Amino acid sequence: MMIPVTEESNPLTVNIDTSSPREIVSLLNKADQEIVGGWKDYMKITDSLVLQAMVQVANLAADIIMTKVPGKIILSGCGTSGRIAFMVARSFNERLREMKLAECLSYLIAGGDRSLFTSQEAPEDDAHHGVSTLKQVVCDVKGPVLYIGITCGLSAPFVAAQLDYCMNHLPQSVPVLLGFNPISQARNVPIALWDKTCLSVAKNLEDKSHHGKSYIINPVLGPETITGSSRMKGGTATKIILETIFTIAYHKVQQTHQPIDPLSMIKAYENNVLEVTYSKGEEIAVVIDKAGASLRSGGHIYYLSMGSLGIVAMIDASECVPTYGADINDVRGFIDTGYDLLRNKEGDLSSQGECYQISVSHFETDILPSVCNKDIVIVLLSSLHQNHKRCKTIMETCQTKGVFTVCVSYNMSQFDHKCDVDIDFCIPDCNEISPRYDELSAKVVCNAISTGAHVLAGKVYNNHMIDVQVRNSKLYHRAISIIETITNRGLEDSENALLCSIYHVDHVEQSHLVGKTIQDHITMATTKDKVVPIAIIMLLRKCSIQEARDYLLKQPILRRCLREMTS
Repeated sequence: MMIPVTEESNPLTVNIDTSSPREIVSLLNKADQEIVGGWKDYMKITDSLVLQAMVQVANLAADIIMTKVPGKIILSGCGTSGRIAFMVARSFNERLREMKLAECLSYLIAGGDRSLFTSQEAPEDDAHHGVSTLKQVVCDVKGPVLYIGITCGLSAPFVAAQLDYCMNHLPQSVPVLLGFNPISQARNVPIALWDKTCLSVAKNLEDKSHHGKSYIINPVLGPETITGSSRMKGGTATKIILETIFTIAYHKVQQTHQPIDPLSMIKAYENNVLEVTYSKGEEIAVVIDKAGASLRSGGHIYYLSMGSLGIVAMIDASECVPTYGADINDVRGFIDTGYDLLRNKEGDLSSQGECYQISVSHFETDILPSVCNKDIVIVLLSSLHQNHKRCKTIMETCQTKGVFTVCVSYNMSQFDHKCDVDIDFCIPDCNEISPRYDELSAKVVCNAISTGAHVLAGKVYNNHMIDVQVRNSKLYHRAISIIETITNRGLEDSENALLCSIYHVDHVEQSHLVGKTIQDHITMATTKDKVVPIAIIMLLRKCSIQEARDYLLKQPILRRCLREMTS
């Protein structure tokens, strides 16, 4: 069975787990160059078909913004894709408000607003949840609907069902599929309680796209830096494409005389964001080194921000739990005024638990008193946000406690406080109709720090995230693929080993496994940790599940664990 490009191992980063911090940054840079440069002979983001589709979707968006009959533009996704949808919808609604136009962008994310902060991956597999969520938004819309479904691997039933619903409601609803695999690689596995697959929906959409009834934007970016971790290249490319589309649309709305060339915009992202950000690779490497040491010693990484850069950091922090099996408190993000700045649909969720307490006030009250020299605090600042005194006070307090402090700033001559590491980027300022380059740069920086830190903490084997949490169908199959790749065993042996690890048995033939479905396995796996590395040890060392677990408790870094077991 062909492995989709988004699930392949990237040859560039296969040895990232044994790399130094400087080498990690260099590898991240090389992998990110594939976002614009493309991969092999596949269609890339700068190809004419992709650019043409972006302009066509932008024109549809502009028409909805200007229409007298209120319409709706919906951005929808799961996990990282849904979080990027939220960011873009929030940002461009803000500009519509400034232009005194109706805020017609809406975001949908599987699992609702809790998924902005924590992993809620089970709803990704629920096609009916996808349709009901979409219906709630469009039921009272009288005008046209532009729906953009984002699924990096073309693998999310939540999005597939919404695309299918839109195709059944043409011409009012125009569906757009945004992802980064060829259509032929869309997931073709049965979806619970539904009669379609992601592949069948994608092919139907492709047929309709030939008649101008739907659109597909699916450049191939190459495999992710960390295998399957679409929060990185996939998330970055999603933000670039969506911001390009809506910048073109707003120029049309404002009837500017100078046409916007999507190719020039994408090249500007390459030059003004990616190249400028990685030009500070030495400083980023120092932060990665300290962040990795923090995690290894039981410390924490804290992001603070006075503006929208904090949303970027908060999203980065939320993704570490499902990606690396991290504790919810290992990496946390805090925003100046919390939900007042966030302006999410469901409002203040702080009463629902610690992980939903996101304001800097919460950090000051609950975290700051107990920070120590094992921790690292990173403040992100922009010239667009002037309230920096509060950050200065917090950083001064942190330094008195031996905390390692970092300031990442944009277009500021200097932060009025000397941190252990200061990284100041000079990139073009945004205006009312241009992209937020600082947000994308901050995403690249935060992704680099959290990825590098978890690599140094032993959460990666080669370039595979071995502590992946099996919480939905996509992650179940990804876990099997990781086991198969690392052990070089067949698909059946790898799945059996995963099931043994999930159910804590030595043989899958045991009677209580008979008749179980994949969803049953996923439900059981959500209560277990380290199921993938335990399965790998069991296969490679031919030991019992309990012996594998005991070995891993003594040495949690898998590569060292395997080495010590043979010494």
